[in-house]
Amino acid sequence: MRATDFEVRHQTLLHQILVLAAFLTYLIDRDDIVWRFIKGEAGDVRLLERAIFAISTVLFGIAAYLCTKSRVQKQASSARQRKYYGKFLYAVGLGSLAPLAGFLILVVGEAIRLLRLLLHDDSSAPQEQMAWREAIRIEAVKWGLFFTMVVFTVMLNDRVAEILAGASVLVWIMLSGPHLGRERA
Repeated sequence: MRATDFEVRHQTLLHQILVLAAFLTYLIDRDDIVWRFIKGEAGDVRLLERAIFAISTVLFGIAAYLCTKSRVQKQASSARQRKYYGKFLYAVGLGSLAPLAGFLILVVGEAIRLLRLLLHDDSSAPQEQMAWREAIRIEAVKWGLFFTMVVFTVMLNDRVAEILAGASVLVWIMLSGPHLGRERA
């Protein structure tokens, strides 16, 4: 059940493959998981939609904080646990934007991937500690998507959210450029 060396070396690639697979399910089902379950409800559907997306927004915020904090923390074992917990919450938050099948692909796939990595991790290996600024730069996509979700939850405008999410990914690529191919702590 332990991760292979390939899985350890290419964590970002494998995560992105899961994200791509999850969002390709839009080709089959046009409704995201939230809309799928609330579209037939009576009453103020917009309020219910905002409440559910607010929960997803909180998950994005907690995930961004945990992943960033894990990079500045001194204790290696608790930092790794915090990192994997943050990455899982991030997957749940991101999955809330996908159709039901995409949600399941992303959340189950990430749970398996992260569990395998957790079992593979050597807790005796030294944890690379860095400053908050550097950690935020590396986790820029999570912080950008957190901001995107805040705006989306308030506005419920798909086009604005798509533009902000695209900008978040572009900023992350620009900031992570040379480090994008290799996983860091």
